[in-house]
Amino acid sequence: MAKQIVRLGILVLALLLFGACTQVGIEEVTPSLQPSNTSEITSTPPPRPTSTLTFTATARPTSTPIVADFRLLADLYWLRTNRGEIWRWQTDSSTAKCLAGVSSTCMISVPEPIIDFDYQNGKILVSLISTYNPKQGGNFQLGSIDISQQQYQTLVTEHRGAPQPDSPFDKFALSPNGTAAVYSLKLSDFESEVYFIDLDNFLEPTLIGRCRHQEDGGYCSVRILWAPDGQRVAYHAQDGLWLYEPGSDPELLIADNNDIEDAWNLKLYYPHTWSSDQQFLAFTERHWESSIDGVVEVTTKKTTYIPNTRSVRGDPEFNYLLTQENKIWLAQFTFGIEQLPEQIIIYNYSLHPNAGADWLIETSRRKMNFGIFDRVESIWEKPDGEILFLIWHNPKDSPPPYWLLAQYNVTLNEFSERNTINYDEDEWVLLRTVWLKDGSAVLLEIQNAAYYLTTDGNISESLTPFVGKDACCFQWVYEDLAP
Repeated sequence: MAKQIVRLGILVLALLLFGACTQVGIEEVTPSLQPSNTSEITSTPPPRPTSTLTFTATARPTSTPIVADFRLLADLYWLRTNRGEIWRWQTDSSTAKCLAGVSSTCMISVPEPIIDFDYQNGKILVSLISTYNPKQGGNFQLGSIDISQQQYQTLVTEHRGAPQPDSPFDKFALSPNGTAAVYSLKLSDFESEVYFIDLDNFLEPTLIGRCRHQEDGGYCSVRILWAPDGQRVAYHAQDGLWLYEPGSDPELLIADNNDIEDAWNLKLYYPHTWSSDQQFLAFTERHWESSIDGVVEVTTKKTTYIPNTRSVRGDPEFNYLLTQENKIWLAQFTFGIEQLPEQIIIYNYSLHPNAGADWLIETSRRKMNFGIFDRVESIWEKPDGEILFLIWHNPKDSPPPYWLLAQYNVTLNEFSERNTINYDEDEWVLLRTVWLKDGSAVLLEIQNAAYYLTTDGNISESLTPFVGKDACCFQWVYEDLAP
């Protein structure tokens, strides 16, 4: 989630009183020749102090110009921050439509502009903001959208007074099956609470953790990571890294050392990646001015550290992947560090929790010559086990720089180019990479831009003209549940 971009958009929207959102339009939109029909159904939910139910069914045909040159391999959601709307690219027609928002052109109506969202299995979790007044503050909502039913449900409403325009719903994440969510509620600059909520039964949120930030040292930051089967969730809250399974008490997996008397002894544990069998959880151990990554065996709570993941100023950077076979691929690179060799080192480790204290065993190490400003941005594993790398390549002798999508062959110690796309802008900030789960394509979410590359090399395009420069928070859609 691109929180910082969204929050800046919130403030701008607030000052405009969101007046433009009632006349939403996208520059590329062409008028539809089909009539617009709208029907609304309102029902009353079971008694629940914090919930109000809004059910709106719509049939409002809208369209944007058809993209003639290429098609995406799956439908795509994204947020337009200047409009407070979620848009959907439909692969079958290569058109984009406003799925949810306050505008009459959107297919699903919500009561306020959307500022962030998460999508899983036909459900969307959204945070909303009403008109913000610098003197009185604003009202914020956390709600859910059922795509197949075209239904919006308000889950939680919070008021925040001036001068804090930020949403109190700081972090939130849907379970992979779309039946539950965990979110953090920011009470002040120094305190948050963590809640679990059942989206099928709309029961009262369950408090599962707190974070208290101490003004004189020590701090806490919520991080949330659902297990692949949606039955458990790992999260960082007060005192450490926790596991929660609905119906049970939260379980402390790794305890923090949040020593406000001696900040140099600080240790905080954040979830990073689940293994596909959910036996292991990779984590980041954060210190006062550095960090290191490790792996915990969930059942026994045994931990080990991943070599070459120490992160402090002057150290090489890295990216890693926990694979289906419980192996770790790690790429270490010396981005911009002139005193270190210009190279990328590829490590492979195997997990053997019964081997003793150091149960992460190195199985291969390969060095490759690259430029000083080359970096591995992302590593992905396809279902067949093929490992893909996304590399920012800035060649000395043949500018401009470009993105390189490549497959790595450990036996030959070489990358096989799969696709490239030039990017010669002076400044860029890569916010995240969004892979299709089968590894057939990747979307690069860059500040004010988006690019799309397929691994078969057939398509490498900028999506910015079609999604807008204010687009963010992209998510692929795998189920055909569109209204």
